[in-house]
Amino acid sequence: MTFYEYKELTQEQKAAVLWVEGELISEREVSGYSIALYKLFSFNVEIWFARDLDGKDILFIFSSTGEFEPYFEEINITS
Repeated sequence: MTFYEYKELTQEQKAAVLWVEGELISEREVSGYSIALYKLFSFNVEIWFARDLDGKDILFIFSSTGEFEPYFEEINITS
């Protein structure tokens, strides 16, 4: 599945694909929110376990490495 195909899915479909195919990379806490970063196919998905006005978790999907900055201290990229 491509980044663009994934973006076109509903939130429920995105979550289902993520739980089956995603690989947890890191977790962090920010201002009381639990945030999980997943590797999914050739892109990454960040889930904020916070509730929006509709009572749903918030998913952020990104493919650029600039979005990794908050995780640099936690992720060891050396072999």
